[in-house]
Amino acid sequence: MLDEPYRWIEAIENRREYIEERLQTGSPVVGIAYEQGILSLTVTAGEPKVFEVYDRMAVSAVGHPADIDKLRMQIIDMAHVEGFSKSQADVTLHRLVNFGLTPLIKQAFDTVFSSPLIVKLLAVELGQARRPNQLYAINYDGETRIHQQHSVVTGSEEMDAELMEYLGKHMGAENPSLEEAIRTAMRTWALGRHLTRAEEFTEMPTEDDLWASVQEQLDQAQIDAAVLDAEASTSSKFRRLTEEEIKVCLM
Repeated sequence: MLDEPYRWIEAIENRREYIEERLQTGSPVVGIAYEQGILSLTVTAGEPKVFEVYDRMAVSAVGHPADIDKLRMQIIDMAHVEGFSKSQADVTLHRLVNFGLTPLIKQAFDTVFSSPLIVKLLAVELGQARRPNQLYAINYDGETRIHQQHSVVTGSEEMDAELMEYLGKHMGAENPSLEEAIRTAMRTWALGRHLTRAEEFTEMPTEDDLWASVQEQLDQAQIDAAVLDAEASTSSKFRRLTEEEIKVCLM
């Protein structure tokens, strides 16, 4: 196949369709910079999908649990090796993504004789000094999108674009409070679920429709949310939100 480029291209396209079909119903992950940190939020019926990476970094994902865990351990291991061999200040999300995650993901995608990684990641880093917040959306083929205010990862690129447009319209120029960020993230997540289930997208659901969808889902699953809190007194800025904190924001 390697000496027949057209067959390789066809294999890659088939691979893309295979991955997207399995990611299609995944629970969207939303990241929003708020006034004192970064919120990462999704909804899950089982294991957590938002994890700490290093002092000022977190990662969340859509995809196969085994592939999520493989990449989670990869970025955590690389972060701690960097921090031990150099210094904590040298551990940046830019290095972890560009020299750790994306080469691994791209290689897995391009190697058509082995299984691909069925996963999309949202990796976030809390800014400091002259370094702004970083929100990396990492696709299953290794392509990345970088934002400073908000980002989203879903089961398809089309839905990514729809939810990014929604977030752009509903986010002000200044970072919101944590409560506002949670509410916006939940509405964005609900819109993603609505688009996933809709056989044909005709019109945008109302805010009441989105809230009704949120309440319906909370009867079947739980919100998995965590923040990187710039005001935390410890070196680790990661904190998982409690059920009570989240419910207060959704009343």
